Formats: sequence, C-alpha cells, structure tokens
Amino acid sequence: MGGTRFWEFYLVRYLLGTIFGIVILFYLVINYDGLITKAFYPKSDFLCAECDVAGCQSIKDDVKSLLFSTTYGLGVDDANSLLKTIGSNHLIDAKNENIEITETGFPILAAIILAVSGFLYMYFSSMLILILHGIRSLIFFYPPKSWTKYVGIVFFVGFLSYISWIFTPMLMDGKYADHWRNNKHLIAISIIVGLILLLLFSSRLIQEFYEKLSKFRTNNEDIARKSSVLKMRVTTGETHLNKESLSEEQKDDQIKDYIESYKHLREHGNAFGIIVCEIVFAFWLYIWDFEFWSVLYWCILGFMAWFLGSYLEIRGVSTKNK
Repeated sequence: MGGTRFWEFYLVRYLLGTIFGIVILFYLVINYDGLITKAFYPKSDFLCAECDVAGCQSIKDDVKSLLFSTTYGLGVDDANSLLKTIGSNHLIDAKNENIEITETGFPILAAIILAVSGFLYMYFSSMLILILHGIRSLIFFYPPKSWTKYVGIVFFVGFLSYISWIFTPMLMDGKYADHWRNNKHLIAISIIVGLILLLLFSSRLIQEFYEKLSKFRTNNEDIARKSSVLKMRVTTGETHLNKESLSEEQKDDQIKDYIESYKHLREHGNAFGIIVCEIVFAFWLYIWDFEFWSVLYWCILGFMAWFLGSYLEIRGVSTKNK
C-alpha cells in the first residue's frame, strides 16, 4: 500500500515498531542481565551478573562495550608520540607489547547497530501477525460447510480440554513457576501441534477464501483500468458518454474507496499490533529464561506459514490444470 500521503509509506508506520523494539531490547538487557548472560554463556564460569565483582561476565557490559567504546591497538612508538603530543612526561616501556587505546562515545556505527537490532526484533516479533494474517478467514465470520463446522467444534473442544488438563494443576495450587518449569516444553509443543491440526482441518476453507479474495482484487484492478479509460475519454473531449457509464464510474469509485479504507485500517492497526507482538515476545523470552528453546519454538510457529503458502500454491496449480 503506497500512496502520496506520508503516513502511507511503510517506513513511517514501522519506524514506531523499530524504535519500540530498541526500547524493549534495552529494557531486557538492563533488567534481566543475569538470565540473558546465563543463556548466552551456559558453560562459562561466570559470576552473578547482578554483583559488582571485578571480572564478572555480563551481557550488559558486552553490549555497552560494543556500542559505546572503540578499542585500537597501538605500537610503543606511536603510543609514546601520542603521550608527548598531549604533554605527558610518562613514557611506555618498550617491553610492553600490548597497548590499547579506548575511545568512548556514541559513534554512527552504534546508531546503525541499534536501528538494525530494533528492526530485526520487530520483524521477529511480528510472527503472531503473520499467523493471524494467514488464518484470518477463520477468525471472522466465514461460514464453513456443515461437516467441517462440526469437525472444527470437536477439534476446538478437544484442544481446549487438553489445555485445561495442563493448566488446571497450576491454577489449583498456585505454584505457577514449578508447573511451568516442568511442563513448558509440553505446552509449547501442544501449541505447535494445535496450529498444525488447525491448518490441516481448515486448509480447504482457507484456500476458498484466498480464491475469492483473488477474484475480488482482480475485479477491482479491472474496475480501476476501466475507470482510468473512462476519465481519459472525458479528458480527450468525448462527450457522448451516457448516464449508465457515469453511474458505473460512481460504483467503481465506491468500491475503490471501500478497499482503500479497509487497507488503511488494517495496515495502521498492523503497526500497533506489532508493538503488542513485541511485548508478547519479550514476555515469552522472560518466562523461558531466555533459553534457546524459546527462539526455536517461536520460529517453528512462524515456519507454519511456509507450509500454508506452499499448500495454496500447489492447490492453485492443480485446480488450474483440471
């Protein structure tokens, strides 16, 4: 969706998500340094990141060093020349071979790293919107066939009962952390299996929706071409257009405005939805203690969109060849 108005550009809409992603990353690194350090360096002999002991390995310190300091290696002669230039009487012994000078500040490289990190976090977090976009025809009223309706109800009730069976002990005794620690892999795998079963049972319905959507968009493009031809004929001085043609042009403009309106609503809502996804993803990382598994399960859920897209592609080709 690209128009002449400044808010129609993707850069403007997703700049908010990028900046918010940077803020969330800083929040996580500052407040959960110990958990992130343990996840990044699981086999290293590090001290608790919350302590102030010298030599403590910390993701927060590593990020700070990466962004706000630049270290250069110098030879002995160059280092002594620099000391003389700034008026220092202290000279470095020639036996000292490892000489480093650190420059602190906020270089342009740090700004680039922050922008790229915020954008990647935003894109990674938007997996939920990707899934919702793929199955949006199932969320809203899209009347299925009778047999699929009952299959869907049975599936939904069964899956809801299964999730209740997992979460009931957690709610009964209030030991959320213990139950989550023992069942987090089971819960994540259950969500993935539930999504797979949902796609298997509803793939045909999703395909029918996309076929109708394609026809609707194709008709709209034809309408736009006819409207442009009609306006061109008026511009060139052809005045024999009848009322029926003008009435069709008005209907075409109404359809065009309708499509433009829902696109604006969806795309702007998508920009704010991404912020919600960023918060959800941050919470997901936190409850997993920033473990590798949290990223893996998140990627597997997003990977389901590839199978849905491939199914639609193959079904479209097979339908056309019949």
